[in-house]
Amino acid sequence: MAATVDIVIPVLNEEVAIPVCIEKLYAFIDQHPERDWRVVVADNGSSDRTTEIATELAAVYPKLSVSTLDQRGRGRALKKAWTESDADVRVYMDVDLSTDLQNIPALVNPIAAG
Repeated sequence: MAATVDIVIPVLNEEVAIPVCIEKLYAFIDQHPERDWRVVVADNGSSDRTTEIATELAAVYPKLSVSTLDQRGRGRALKKAWTESDADVRVYMDVDLSTDLQNIPALVNPIAAG
């Protein structure tokens, strides 16, 4: 069975960036069916519509969930999302996807292989 991979996207007031991020991320996931990919938007205290928009996206994209935390802090958001995860591999990416998505398999594959 394919290893389950959670990609956590920590966000704070990213209502404009989150739809673009999710669209690009799912285009990548569609090209890599060898893994059981799940995406978690980890909102850490947004005061804009980030959580609402992420929840709307979760109704459209499979295996997309939203984790919310009232306290701000990327580390807190990641800790909450990773603690709640049962995935074989847990990674995170910034909402701007500044790390080239094509590098994810090179990171995930050795971890999934043990």
